[in-house]
Amino acid sequence: MRGFTVIEIAIAVTILAIVAGTIFAGFHNLLLRQTLGQINEDVVSFLRETREKTTGREGGFSYGVHIEESELVRFRAPSYMEGAPSNEQYTISEGFHVASYALNGGGQEIIFENITGATTQFGDIVLERQNNSSVQKTIHIYETGSVETE
Repeated sequence: MRGFTVIEIAIAVTILAIVAGTIFAGFHNLLLRQTLGQINEDVVSFLRETREKTTGREGGFSYGVHIEESELVRFRAPSYMEGAPSNEQYTISEGFHVASYALNGGGQEIIFENITGATTQFGDIVLERQNNSSVQKTIHIYETGSVETE
């Protein structure tokens, strides 16, 4: 007899499906991590730019960042006003969000001080894939106003 039996073909197809599924899952996880990495870098840049605007006294103002689950809002200090025309927003990509934040003194705002760029609202911001806490990044804001990420 020549050729393959139906059982041999079924086994080969099953093995190929398992391999393809494993590769797809790994690739999908890689894409999620890359997307989160880009969001993380964008948020770090947004925070650093806000600090630089303050230390450079751009427009003669100090600036801060208001944190929400799906966006960060740059505002003119001393306090955040929703919808103010001078506010600048960074919207987090769909499927990702600010999972948590813990700032010294509580609250949702980080305000940078003139000249030094320091802040009394230092702490951590955790970004993650919605419904998947295994895909997350933590951003650290220090008392000096410097921003780092894991």
